[in-house]
Amino acid sequence: MQKTEQSIAEQLKQARKAGLEEVNTNNALCPHGRVAGMDVFSWVNPNIDSLNAMIASMPYKVIWAATTSQAKALWELNGEALKSIETLVVYNSGQVHTEKWFSAFDNVLCVQGADHALILLDRVRKEERTFVWTLPQDNWKGIKTELENHLQTWK
Repeated sequence: MQKTEQSIAEQLKQARKAGLEEVNTNNALCPHGRVAGMDVFSWVNPNIDSLNAMIASMPYKVIWAATTSQAKALWELNGEALKSIETLVVYNSGQVHTEKWFSAFDNVLCVQGADHALILLDRVRKEERTFVWTLPQDNWKGIKTELENHLQTWK
């Protein structure tokens, strides 16, 4: 009986450890290397302060693909990153927003869905840029897989 209890406790411990490792791995900044002359990164549900610091530290202008809520949160922070973003692609809204915060970005493109954003990014990508794709906390796995597959076509 004690052996069974220990094995169940050990299984729970291992499952918890695996779950924490997955959260830490997936919520970390993921570099994809230099693709089509751009430094490419993805990030699942980034902390806005950390995202601001990362974008502000980039040596090139930034093309950023984000959700509406992520873009608005960065605008509300009013950090240094706003100066570095050349193009914002909002991929969860097919409508151009008229809210004040949209005017903080020089070029704003709105599409409905990651697949449409990737097609659009084919047109706006430029060498000597940094490309950052931030993903939502929910439904990120499919979007990240789609992004990684699409990056292969840029090589």
